[in-house]
Amino acid sequence: MKYFKKMVGKKCYLSPINPEDAEKYVLWLNDMEVAQYLTLAYQIVSLSNERETLEKLSRQGDHYAIVESKSGELLEQGLRGRGPATASGLQLTGGSSLPPLSPPG
Repeated sequence: MKYFKKMVGKKCYLSPINPEDAEKYVLWLNDMEVAQYLTLAYQIVSLSNERETLEKLSRQGDHYAIVESKSGELLEQGLRGRGPATASGLQLTGGSSLPPLSPPG
């Protein structure tokens, strides 16, 4: 999986959502501990529906995944088009705070 650094922090960066990550999102969204604060917490999310959702979101261009800088791994606390916390039109699905972000360069 290749990610692109759009906004870079000390420990992580934002990368456009990639539909190839659908399996990871399905695992997280079907885990009640992860999804408990989402409006879809009590729904079963299928792989095909999540892949379709990620494809739509990736075309919109304003939805991001959070990637750990050191490992290059996608983190659970991804910016998505659904979730409880909003900032500048983006929504955070995780409950942890993020390090300050700055544009790359």
